[in-house]
Amino acid sequence: MSRRNNQSKSPTVTLYNPSLLLIPRHEPADVITAQRDSSLVDWLESSGKMLPRDPVESEKYSEEEEEISALIAVDDSFNDDDVLDENADEPVE
Repeated sequence: MSRRNNQSKSPTVTLYNPSLLLIPRHEPADVITAQRDSSLVDWLESSGKMLPRDPVESEKYSEEEEEISALIAVDDSFNDDDVLDENADEPVE
């Protein structure tokens, strides 16, 4: 055990991850050049990470959304506040 922090020294664990680079602390970091006319969407499309949606699936959802919208349709001709105001004068049983 180390006397300084009362922790035993464990062996260094090295994991393989090709996305990470091990750069010593005393070396300056590399600068990633910014591309002016690129966006995240452009990068996803160019790298093949963005896949187009299935057209059959989107049609299915639009039909379901129409059905749900018809069920949820709100009739604004009824005014709840008037009913509440009328009932406020009646005694509560």
